[in-house]
Amino acid sequence: MPYNKDGFSRPTTPHPAVFGYSGASSIIPFGHFVGEPHMRISRRSVAAGFALLVFNSFSLAADIPKPPEPNGADTVASPKLHSGTVRITEEKPDGPLHKAVRNYAQYYAFKSVQPPYNGEPEEKKLGTFILDINSLLKDAESFCTLQNQPPATNLSQAQLEFAEQFTVDLAAAAKIVLDNATRPMERLNIVRMLASCSKMPGTKLIDPLLRVINDPNESDALKLYAFQGIKTFLEHGHPEDPTKHINYKDVAKLAQISDSLTKYIVQKRSYRDAKEQMVIEYVRREAVAATGRFKLGVVRENTRKPLSRPGYTLMRVLWDPEIAPPVTIQERIEAICGFCQMKIDDDLNIDVAAPFLQPSLVEYLRQANNDFTRMTKETSKSILPWKISAARLSYSFALWREAAKTVPKPRYPEYITSLANDVIATLAPIEKEGAGATTDSNSLAQWLPRNLPKAWSGGNQQPVLLYKDDPTSLLPIVPKTPVLKTPDPKNPMPPAKTPDPKNPAPPMKMPDPKNPMPPIKN
Repeated sequence: MPYNKDGFSRPTTPHPAVFGYSGASSIIPFGHFVGEPHMRISRRSVAAGFALLVFNSFSLAADIPKPPEPNGADTVASPKLHSGTVRITEEKPDGPLHKAVRNYAQYYAFKSVQPPYNGEPEEKKLGTFILDINSLLKDAESFCTLQNQPPATNLSQAQLEFAEQFTVDLAAAAKIVLDNATRPMERLNIVRMLASCSKMPGTKLIDPLLRVINDPNESDALKLYAFQGIKTFLEHGHPEDPTKHINYKDVAKLAQISDSLTKYIVQKRSYRDAKEQMVIEYVRREAVAATGRFKLGVVRENTRKPLSRPGYTLMRVLWDPEIAPPVTIQERIEAICGFCQMKIDDDLNIDVAAPFLQPSLVEYLRQANNDFTRMTKETSKSILPWKISAARLSYSFALWREAAKTVPKPRYPEYITSLANDVIATLAPIEKEGAGATTDSNSLAQWLPRNLPKAWSGGNQQPVLLYKDDPTSLLPIVPKTPVLKTPDPKNPMPPAKTPDPKNPAPPMKMPDPKNPMPPIKN
């Protein structure tokens, strides 16, 4: 299968050429911008547009410590720490194990902002090795990848203690760089290093990553990698219970992560042209994908008080008309897969959740058909890998269907079961043959009229609650205020339609039962 065990295919990390290295390639996959016919933007143009986010200025870097080179004692300690044969918590802070971990952490952090990695001189060859940032990041990721030691099936406590101490030391070193680095390349490199080292199952890299995400002065180029680091962190399961995050007891931190991602995703952003729009969409998709890695749809205190709702954020991706630029089909896929793989919350209204997923699935089929027609006429490339996306969606709904087996009948688990059956059956041909496959979509298209939210049984289709204990989790989402101003001629954003004076803020309606397949406009 072209997806990993959790049903997600990892997007290719943008080639560093976008940020000024040699061998340039586009950071935006060809045809990323989807929908009805759009202007085609060249790879070079998009790459140049994203590069401007980073190289808007060059200035001299402040003093950052020289990286310590790991010595013989460090290289002896490393395999013991990785295998868990020694426990770092059993020695004093100035002991050899602590020194080894600190040296490795500082080596990777400070090395990434030194020549030639910061782009100061051109690449230099040393023997058969090329000294570029990619080789350093690959080495760091390898160092941060821990393996369980058979016959154990999980990481040992000693390995987790090593991981936690490494992230403590790396976060401290990263803070020094972020506090002092003024060259854009150096700031970019340290965030990329944090993202690579998020493979280490420790918890302390969250703070520097959130610092980048929450700072309005940091560029989207840095935030792209910060989102990737957050996503990797959230994928770590607790050794004793993989359905929980490795830091599941720190609900305040998980809520902070969720809120930071939500704030970025749902903002209304302007853009100068199609290139900038594509960059915003691409980076935002990583934020949506990171939100989809939450194992729970609601972050709660022990008292069950909700602190944050990443599940509702994913629904907003599908339904919030005020998100700008409008979400793409790629972002919808990330949101649907993420929502279906979250644990079913006790207060989730299943008879609301399932019906509000269906229109985006119908839109997915429409986009696949349109893309195949376009490819046939223009002999151009696909806007996305349809086989892989169909497999991801099917896998996610299969997991959701399995989880519904333990849901009490009064909560209507049949909504999940029936929708999952229709989705999996409809997408099977696309998973095998691609966008040009012949599919029988009638059952999926007719599913919604037969399965409206229970609150709509009387014919009154008012907004309903996704979570019964949250009065703000309404679906569909009604625009807060209509946009009436005429846009600036220099800003090519299309103007919003002027609402009917008799009904200034009409709610978004679900499809008419007699016409269940209206397209969702991107």
